[in-house]
This record gives sequence, C-alpha cells and structure tokens, in this order.
Amino acid sequence: MSVFIYTASWCKLCTVLKNEVYGPLQQEHTQYKWHVLDIDEIDDDHFIPPAVPFVRVTNAQGGTTELSGYAEINNSLELML
Repeated sequence: MSVFIYTASWCKLCTVLKNEVYGPLQQEHTQYKWHVLDIDEIDDDHFIPPAVPFVRVTNAQGGTTELSGYAEINNSLELML
C-alpha cells in the first residue's frame, strides 16, 4: 500500500498540505509507504498528474484512488486511509 504525493516547489498549497496534513498522517498510518514527488523533478516517463497538489493511493488489492486539489485532499485523504 502506497501514497504518492505530487507537489511542486512553487505550489504554496502543496507546502501547507505537507506541513499540516501529510506529516501527521504519515506518523499515524505507518502501514503505507509514503512517496513525495516534485513534478518538476520527475522523469517524463513517470506519471505526471493533471494538477498539483495531487495524491494517488494504491491499496493492497492493487486498486487506485486519486485526489486532486487542496480542498479534496484536505477533506478526504484521512478518510481513505
């Protein structure tokens, strides 16, 4: 099970989520592998999200759920885990 967090250094809301949401959730949900990816630093052959902030969660069965935008991530990520 993994959480892929797509951010950008120029994205202020990404920074807010990183400090206020992702950190506490990482400590609480240690069963997940957490990956933080800056879209300006990843290879073109890697998944590029349509917008940032963006989160992709994969579960043990291989299912994937995606959240896009500050409000959706802030309101829904913890409920998904």
